[in-house]
Amino acid sequence: MDNKKTLLALSLASSLLLLSPAAMAHGGSPDYLPIDQVLRSSGATYELNDDSNELLITYGETEIRVPLGETQAFYNGEPVELSAPARLHDGEVQVERSFVHDLFRDHVPQTMMTESRRHPLDSLTAEEISKTPRKPSPSRAGI
Repeated sequence: MDNKKTLLALSLASSLLLLSPAAMAHGGSPDYLPIDQVLRSSGATYELNDDSNELLITYGETEIRVPLGETQAFYNGEPVELSAPARLHDGEVQVERSFVHDLFRDHVPQTMMTESRRHPLDSLTAEEISKTPRKPSPSRAGI
């Protein structure tokens, strides 16, 4: 069950990463993308309930309700804060490009294992990387 949730989250996240830079245009205000484009390769389906003005995304046993115009969604009934609300624009549902991250950050491991150590997945800036102290590798310690 947890593997399915992780696969969904990773699939949706990769869908966003594969989008062209042109689709993720200029900064300053939230960058919105059509929900079709965000979900295309994930296998998830969605429908818009016009009566309640709510988006329903389903994938297997996972159900995500996203009220349009609000910054809170519901992942299997649990509230999730969104960076920006989903919206209806020219008859098309659009979501902010961090939508997938917002929904799944609590359902996907946020660390990775290398050399038996856990490392956070948040990215570092070039400045942070250059300030990180380096340990000599064991194979080069005697050189």
